[in-house]
Amino acid sequence: MGLGLFNGTCPVPNSVIEEPNAEEPFIGDISFQRFLFYIGSAFTILTTALAVLLAVRHLTCYVRPREQRQIVRIAFYPVVFSLFSCFSILDYTASLYLIPLASIYEPVALAGIFLLFVEFAEPEPDLRERYFETLQHRRKVGGKFGFGGKWQDEQGGCPRWYHAKYVALFIYFVASIIIHIAELILQGADRLCEYTFSLKFGNIYVIVISDIALGIGVLAVIQFYARMNKEAHFKAHSPTAKLLTFKGIIALMFLQQTIFSILRTHNVFKAHPKITVRDQHIGIQQCLVCLEMLLVVLSFHFSFRAGEYRQAKRNGASTMSVFRAAGNALNIMDLIWGAGHAVSLMRAGMGPIGDGSWKRSGGYQSVKDLNRDTSPYGGRSARGMRMKHFRERNGSVGRSASPNPPPDYTYSDRRPLREPSPYRGMQVSAQNEAFVGDVAVAQYEQGGRLAPSADYSHNPYRA
Repeated sequence: MGLGLFNGTCPVPNSVIEEPNAEEPFIGDISFQRFLFYIGSAFTILTTALAVLLAVRHLTCYVRPREQRQIVRIAFYPVVFSLFSCFSILDYTASLYLIPLASIYEPVALAGIFLLFVEFAEPEPDLRERYFETLQHRRKVGGKFGFGGKWQDEQGGCPRWYHAKYVALFIYFVASIIIHIAELILQGADRLCEYTFSLKFGNIYVIVISDIALGIGVLAVIQFYARMNKEAHFKAHSPTAKLLTFKGIIALMFLQQTIFSILRTHNVFKAHPKITVRDQHIGIQQCLVCLEMLLVVLSFHFSFRAGEYRQAKRNGASTMSVFRAAGNALNIMDLIWGAGHAVSLMRAGMGPIGDGSWKRSGGYQSVKDLNRDTSPYGGRSARGMRMKHFRERNGSVGRSASPNPPPDYTYSDRRPLREPSPYRGMQVSAQNEAFVGDVAVAQYEQGGRLAPSADYSHNPYRA
């Protein structure tokens, strides 16, 4: 390339080049690398056993699939990192590929905590948009750089704010997976060079882009939590403990990786007769990861415990078999659909900044203002089109009605909720008029007209 990007020879430190092929035994006839592997293996076995135990506890009382699916995903986050870190200690050369592979699971787990919080906010997908339309919007005014200031209530709901956090999370989700795949490709082409931050190699680009993406995703989750934690029904799920145990380890791993990267690029690690340079910047670091994952999964047994779900099962809630529940937990269609939906929102102008802007262009708002029945991602939504045809058939719109409602191509998890959230009754009663509209759409989808004597008194938002 003309600018010399990704061209040149990787400046491997002399301490690595001159490193002996075999090091002196550390304890008895065991090398330091093998010693670290034994310790990491012990931590990994304990981590895996505890994670499987937590997952089984949820799978045996799988009464709310959309919530517990995310919890099972999060529970295996420590297992994935611990396993890959343990094998990275065993083979330092393979670690250059194993560590990026483990990092691909990180956005899956972070998306899991976000979607879990969304379920806590409104467990019914069909009512979620309506819930955020009626949720009081709050905006922080004053202060600088996010500090200080005060919260100010504003008129109207906050679906735009919710969509902005949704877009930000899935920007991180997609970007993080792409950058880690690119890291593997660069490593295979010998164009990464972990020993330098030179612009001629891919290491600096991978670090900067992945850190920016991680910041976007983490900030989206924290902002969503900070707003929703003011709602009683959301706070009753103990989201603070869940957030601290999960985000704490992400922050610790980020700090640890940054420190080791700086020490490695500045050639701080020196070879010793019993401890090599790679023992120090790969072996010790990955052994610490194994220990940290054990501590994390222990904390998960308190923050993600299955007590409320077991109580729902004892109260008569129906459950799936363990194998069906495991299959449901392994289903990644919600993540695939979520990424696609985020792309649709971005095409309409929705951005991850503030209440949904990229450069304060307002493109998303112009789309929303075109028609109340348009979707929040640009073109007409399936629900909006069905509502329009319902109005036409019942005389609300002076045009001939379409003989059949348009097909609903939107993804929705149609599996039963099994057991409604015990905190559902704590949600604030919203607009009965909005619910009447939803009932009308439901009747229309079943092929009927709006019955004049229909009973719309059972509003699901009512306590």
